[in-house]
Amino acid sequence: MTLTTALHRPVPQAHLALVAIVLLGAGLRLPGLFSESLWSDEAISVRLARLPALELIRTTAEDVHPPLYYLLLKLWMQMFGESEAALRSLSWVLGVAALPLAYRVFRRLAPDEHGLAPATTALLAFGDMHAYYSLEVRNYALVAFLGLLATDFLVTARGAVRGAHPTVAYAVVMGAALYTHYFAGFLWLAHVAWMTWERPTGGSRRLSLRRIILLASPLALFAPWSLVVLHQVRLGDMAWMAGQLVPVSPQFMFWTAGRLTYFGEAPAVCWPAVGFFAVAILPALLLGAAAALRPGPRRAAARLCLAAGPGVLLFVFIISLWKRIYLSRFFTLTTPFWFGLIVCGLWTLPRPGLRRAWLALLLVGTLYYSIDARLLPRRPQWRQAAALVLRQGPPEALVVLHAGFTQDLWNYYAPDWRGHVFPTRPLAPGQDWEAVARQIVDAAGGRPVWLILSGTGILDPAWQLEPLLLQRSRDARVYRFGGDLAVVRLGPLSGP
Repeated sequence: MTLTTALHRPVPQAHLALVAIVLLGAGLRLPGLFSESLWSDEAISVRLARLPALELIRTTAEDVHPPLYYLLLKLWMQMFGESEAALRSLSWVLGVAALPLAYRVFRRLAPDEHGLAPATTALLAFGDMHAYYSLEVRNYALVAFLGLLATDFLVTARGAVRGAHPTVAYAVVMGAALYTHYFAGFLWLAHVAWMTWERPTGGSRRLSLRRIILLASPLALFAPWSLVVLHQVRLGDMAWMAGQLVPVSPQFMFWTAGRLTYFGEAPAVCWPAVGFFAVAILPALLLGAAAALRPGPRRAAARLCLAAGPGVLLFVFIISLWKRIYLSRFFTLTTPFWFGLIVCGLWTLPRPGLRRAWLALLLVGTLYYSIDARLLPRRPQWRQAAALVLRQGPPEALVVLHAGFTQDLWNYYAPDWRGHVFPTRPLAPGQDWEAVARQIVDAAGGRPVWLILSGTGILDPAWQLEPLLLQRSRDARVYRFGGDLAVVRLGPLSGP
């Protein structure tokens, strides 16, 4: 074929639709790339990525996450710098790259269902959960991308009769996902369940042995880190989660499913959003689960999505009845499969008109909610808070930090004072606030006190402390920023 002929060859409509979906998804993820401040967990990522590689690995061994994302972020920072946009751009690139990858996975899972792949990709592009964590300087976008890529190689290996290339590729990518976030292990279990559920053609023993080797290969690559995992479990100080975990219950599963498929990480979920999920999304999920049990062209896709979406949530829910181990954001890597299950459910409807109308409702509702969420500040503007403290008060002034404003954040936003530990008192739930107020007055010794407060944070004890200190201050000034963030400067304090 000549170049002229190739240039004049018509582009398939599916490819044009994919390009449009990816562009819309990329644009939806752009606003927060430049406008929002880092928060405490992201500042931890920056601190770790600044360490030498070997020290980074040793430090993460004492943390709760594996090191691969931090090593990749370190390389990214060396190439593009440490601005907020540069730091977030790594997750943005991975989040956008996941969209065509999701299209490829679902196109290969259901080759005879031509609309299933673009519909799933569109819901993933517009979904708030995946979009939100495509801007987070954390490991969620990377593990979601690697999870999709591993699934793609798994589908390839499932159809391959011979050859080691798909097995090696799956082992490397799934192993990399495990070195990124431990919840990738639950996706691996979903892969095992799917490969067991989907019996090989002919059921030959040789092919079954190949599947065992295929599925066991990522664990062989992850084995060197397994002792570190045991050490982290024994270390096991998860007190930082105490205020963020709610009692495990069926209602919590409902809310987690809603966050993954519709209302994302919104600080406050309105009842219309809950109603939309219950009326428009939940029935489609149930139809998708039914599609996994019936023969048809979409059964393989529905079974994988059922195992990797609701199946993972149910499995972790059962574990958490014994020991609570998760936050909803840990499930970000499963979002493509939730949307795939929704679309598999819609594709069981006998009337194409009803299917198209239902899908249009989901796309419009999801896109509207995500756009509305992008217009609101989602993270406290710690950048402005740090700048105000630097501008208004001497560096040696006593700073009382909200639980979300850590020394790592201060070091990032006050680089000239990086490494200088200020006298601080991080706030945590369950304290005697009268006693805390007296201690701060005694420690201040006539110096100003800065309170950095966030009403959107999950740990909000500072709001209980503020009035007690205001009573003891002769000169109080309150500065408020977007995202329900306030900085309070209390002048010289006096006793009660």
